Amino acid sequence: MYVLTGKAVHYLIPGAVYTVGRKTDCDVVIIADANYGISRTHGQIACHTNGEVLYTDLSQFGTYVDNTKVGNKNTVPLTNGTTLRFGHDPVLWKVEELLVTASGLTGATISEVQHELKSVGIKYTSRWNSSCTTVIMSDISTTEKVICAVANCRWILMPQFVNILTECIRQRTKLPSSLRSFLPPINDTSLKSVTFKPLHKRRSLFNGLVFIFMTEKDLKQSDEVVTCCGGVSRFLDPLNPDRRSVCVEVLLIHVLV
Repeated sequence: MYVLTGKAVHYLIPGAVYTVGRKTDCDVVIIADANYGISRTHGQIACHTNGEVLYTDLSQFGTYVDNTKVGNKNTVPLTNGTTLRFGHDPVLWKVEELLVTASGLTGATISEVQHELKSVGIKYTSRWNSSCTTVIMSDISTTEKVICAVANCRWILMPQFVNILTECIRQRTKLPSSLRSFLPPINDTSLKSVTFKPLHKRRSLFNGLVFIFMTEKDLKQSDEVVTCCGGVSRFLDPLNPDRRSVCVEVLLIHVLV
């Protein structure tokens, strides 16, 4: 099973068909300037139960799939890692295999989550990596996985979401259009004003900033977050200080705004 990530994150259920365009009733709504050439119904993504995913262009100005233009009424396959740009919109969308991890759950709850996912063939990993597309939590607190998920524009959702997801896969029906009801409660009162929905703007949050780390261990742990938000990570060089650098202590504050 795949997810489509870009300005938003959409779970592509096998057996369902998704419309893409600027119409508000499309499954994947493309919000872009009028001169970007996004059609009301720009294209269609058909997810077959055998794992095949096909994109059909229905637009005037086309879709770029892996930088190759697909014209009106033409169909191409989508696989893990395929990129799409709709019309002249510069936003890059990407097809990714669904990979789930969890944070802060009890052993029993983790076992239930793993069992449900395995029953429909969805992969689970105990450790965060850049391929993770969803984090399951009962409540939100400041953990390494939360920071990485926020920086990577990933959904953080409650265990109940897994039950709904697997049921939709079995019934070959789409997920609810809004996943807000599956957002975990926030455990840390200092984070009450933060939204944990995937926000595309976070990808440019650190543009122009250089983060200096005192140890190689800290650099390794935080480099992904810095890079995902458009920044640069460096190891401290006392002989060549960088006046543009930002102390790493501000990292968490910036990521979560």
